Amino acid sequence: MLEVIIIKVQAMFSGVGESILISLSLISMLMVLEACSIGWQQSSMRMLLRGGGTAWTDVVSALLVLSNLALIIGTALSFGLIYVLQAWFKQHLDMHWLGHIESPWLAYGIFIIVLDFSNYWVHRWMHRYAILWELHKFHHSATEMTMFTALRDHPLERVVAHGINAIPAALLGVPPQQYILAYLALQALGYLKHSNWCTNWGWFGRWVVQSPAAHRLHHSNHSEHHDCNFSSILQIWDIFFSTSRHPTATEARNVKLGLMDGDNFPMSPLGALVAVVRDFYIRIFHAFLR
Repeated sequence: MLEVIIIKVQAMFSGVGESILISLSLISMLMVLEACSIGWQQSSMRMLLRGGGTAWTDVVSALLVLSNLALIIGTALSFGLIYVLQAWFKQHLDMHWLGHIESPWLAYGIFIIVLDFSNYWVHRWMHRYAILWELHKFHHSATEMTMFTALRDHPLERVVAHGINAIPAALLGVPPQQYILAYLALQALGYLKHSNWCTNWGWFGRWVVQSPAAHRLHHSNHSEHHDCNFSSILQIWDIFFSTSRHPTATEARNVKLGLMDGDNFPMSPLGALVAVVRDFYIRIFHAFLR
């Protein structure tokens, strides 16, 4: 068992340096374009260089995610239960449905669509159930948006989401990670959605892919906005399940970001990371006592 864990950890760190370099190159290019487009004062780059609690939390989170330390920390904080569940799903639900599709691009497209559908419901459950919200509020605690906010996931939330998504991944079979351009495009979309470009992309953002304006509205500290725009990529899920809102650029730019008024949440990276673990397990403990 120990050997298996060591092999898994080594696999997590395999190619990490190259992955970090690619991701940082991509996000740097996008931040320069953002600054040129909307001006230095509103740009992600200025907010990150200026520092402050919410910016530092974005940076620390990004480093944890890009280095895969987030998965290791999250697995430890979940006492390995998520890892055990993932292994069980892979053993008992490994159907490799995509293996029957001849076109690799078609298989990859189906995989992305199914995982996007799964992510929609994972995200929606994070808002609906109090126990899961204790994890997801870490992401929503950002009071300013930078492109690094896209990676502002608590390690526990990351492993829980991976655990749930392990079900469709096991059924479908994970396609080879050889589609670097598609991977970079999806990564860029996540960064753009958390940028300060408050564009709604017109009809494309309304009907096809979620826009930065739509996702910024979702980050509003008004509770009614938390129940809209859960999609990760395709806006069709929000449209189909009646959770879609298509704000104007002005409406999105004027929303106040962060948790709802009255929610006390640490602004320092370490304080925020610890608070989530504490509140999550307190919530679980109280649930068992009922």
